[in-house]
Amino acid sequence: MDGIQNPVALLAINQFEKQNPEISVNMLYLEDEREFVPIRTSKFCNQRKHHVIPLVLTDQDKFHYTCVQHLSRLVGCRSKHEHKTHVCQYCLHPFRNEDTLSEHLPVFSQNMAQQVVYPKPGQNIVKFHNYHYQFEVLFAIYADFESFLQKKR
Repeated sequence: MDGIQNPVALLAINQFEKQNPEISVNMLYLEDEREFVPIRTSKFCNQRKHHVIPLVLTDQDKFHYTCVQHLSRLVGCRSKHEHKTHVCQYCLHPFRNEDTLSEHLPVFSQNMAQQVVYPKPGQNIVKFHNYHYQFEVLFAIYADFESFLQKKR
């Protein structure tokens, strides 16, 4: 903790990780009571012996860190799966299988932390309104491989 003031600011975490080569730190922020947002993801997530996930709780100008022990318990309610889930550190998406998470990680580990916004109950309809952003095409082909057309005689 040489040269790092207490409480530790978000910008000082990089310095903390340099001074402690066995620890990686991700930061989460609680927004709107149940929305967890990753605000910092360590580039050493899966490479270091210890991994710490502080959750920042705020009340106007006051803030407090609390430690998240199990991401699966924190965001597992986003899935209908009733058992332990495997959670992506970068987007907080829960997966049923560790294999699925392993396929997902190489893509998301190249980017900064992301927030996945889920629709609220009753608002699960997505509509496209910006038709002026579409590309003009000369022709379109629509194919239905589940049916066979027969000539009428």
